[in-house]
Order: sequence, then structure tokens, then C-alpha cells
Amino acid sequence: MKKSTLFFFSTLIAVFLSASTSYAYSTSRSACEASCGKPCSSYSARCGYPTVYMCWYNSGSTSNGVFTSPDFPNISECQRSLLYYQLSGHKIIKSCYRNGSYYIYQRSSDPVNPECNLTSCPTNCSSCDSSSVCTTCNSGYYLSSGSCVTCPSNATCNGSSTFTCNSGYTKSGSSCVQDKPKNTVSSCPSRMTLSSDGCCCINK
Repeated sequence: MKKSTLFFFSTLIAVFLSASTSYAYSTSRSACEASCGKPCSSYSARCGYPTVYMCWYNSGSTSNGVFTSPDFPNISECQRSLLYYQLSGHKIIKSCYRNGSYYIYQRSSDPVNPECNLTSCPTNCSSCDSSSVCTTCNSGYYLSSGSCVTCPSNATCNGSSTFTCNSGYTKSGSSCVQDKPKNTVSSCPSRMTLSSDGCCCINK
């Protein structure tokens, strides 16, 4: 995880722990609405961060690509909402500030970093593009047609689109086959048979 992302996530946790409980917040929509007594909206950050539900007093507004947030009763709740949008790739126009009796903020109406729209990488994938197409697999897998395939027996895989056969083995399609000994016998007398490694003739 990038240091900047780790910092945001750590800050997010700190905001959650320090925020007052006077404003509805929950990981369940039904629990949020039961506590708040009004409809709750969801906040979902990118790449596996949790979805939370919060209630507010209005729906906010958008003008010329700038979204003005709904009213929050305290700055902690305002910062909590704002941090989710930072993690989601939105540009912050104006951080939380007091507007009469409430707190509001302004942000871009759409994410400015397309990569932040990414939901999750496929199974066994360590990195993927903005369309969730894998570009690098975890160690022990290799990339084939956008999917991460388990490394074949007797091979080494570093997550790229190729795998390397171990010493004594040769690549054959999607597997590694054992090399034949350099000195081999093509045929044996009728009273003898070829050894398993092909090196010589042995008695039947």
C-alpha cells in the first residue's frame, strides 16, 4: 500500500474514533436510519475501504463541477465525509468551514484521479489498471489473458506474463517437462530394454 494511502486510511480511523456519536454513522443502512430517524446516504471509498452510512439535513448541490456538501452539525462529521471523498479521488475545493449553525465543504463533483475508481483487483493479482484488468500477479502466479494462473510444477513465477522452468526442465506449452539425458539410446537388442532415463540398454 502506498504511504499516502496508508496515511489517509490511518487518518480515517482516527476521525472515526474521535468523532462524536451525536450524528448517525453506521456500517448498516438500517442501523443508521434507526438511529437518525431519517434516510441515510452511503460513503464508499476505493480499493476495499469500508462503506459507511450517514444521515444529513439536505442533499447538497452541484454547480459548474463543484459540489457543496450538505450541512453537518459538527466539524468531526464534516471531516469524516470529506475524508471519504479524498480517498475516492475527488479534488477538495474548500475544506470544512462553518456556515451559520452548520459545517460544510466543497469538492469536485467527479473524481479527478481515474485510478481511484478502482474497486478491487482480480484474485491473486497484485496490481491492475483503472478497469480492474490485472497487470501484475502475486508471486507464484503468472499472467495469462488477464488472469493469474498458478505457476506450473518445476517452474518459477514472479507475477509477470511468463514463467521460467527450473534447471533440468524445458518449457512445453504451459508446463515444464524434464530434459532428456544428453547421451540417449534410440533402440536396444531384443533381449534388452531401454532404461527409464533413456541412457542405456538394460536386461529385461
